[in-house]
Amino acid sequence: MITVTRTGPETADPGTAGARAPTAGRRPVRGGGPLLVDRVLAAAAGDRDAFAELVREASGTVFALAMARTRDRAAAEDVTQEVFLRAWERLGELRDPEVVVSWLCGITVRVAGDANRRRARSPGSLDRLAEQGVEPAARTESHPEPDEADVRDALPRCIDALPEIHREVIVLKYTERLSYQRMADALEISVPAVNKRLQKARRLLRECLERCGASPVDSPSREDDA
Repeated sequence: MITVTRTGPETADPGTAGARAPTAGRRPVRGGGPLLVDRVLAAAAGDRDAFAELVREASGTVFALAMARTRDRAAAEDVTQEVFLRAWERLGELRDPEVVVSWLCGITVRVAGDANRRRARSPGSLDRLAEQGVEPAARTESHPEPDEADVRDALPRCIDALPEIHREVIVLKYTERLSYQRMADALEISVPAVNKRLQKARRLLRECLERCGASPVDSPSREDDA
């Protein structure tokens, strides 16, 4: 258990040890419903139980984005823990509790970026390999008769081989199911920029699947942000 000291009327242990990886079977948080907002407000007032519940609910989303950014489970777990440590310290700065998921995603992007820069300085890291032109897709060979198993096997590799900015929008949209506006808020870009990244990401995925000898998946249609 990691103890976090927070300045304010109460010092509490938010229970962020549970943020190291999402609990099996728990669905990631999709938005800021009334119950989630209540927990955010209570946590901001120093309620450690409310914050622990927020960690349990949001850790899946944070971890998925951290994985998309780092492509390393251990690094993603460390990023997830650091995100919630920072969130506990800064939750009082969040003006709109309904955007807590996007806010957490924004912190995740920054923390994962810091982690990637540190790992890039370590010999043998995935980032160093990528800088040298070695990508997972390059190791994939075509299969003469692709079937459903080929697609299942190839799709994670192709997603992993995407450039970071395209990998993360695929994860946020189709794994975490955030709206375009939530994604834009989290990544600090415009909604048209999100759409442009998704369009390119889908094209890159189709091309990768074709190179792997797997049938390309149909591109999902854009969903309304309402």
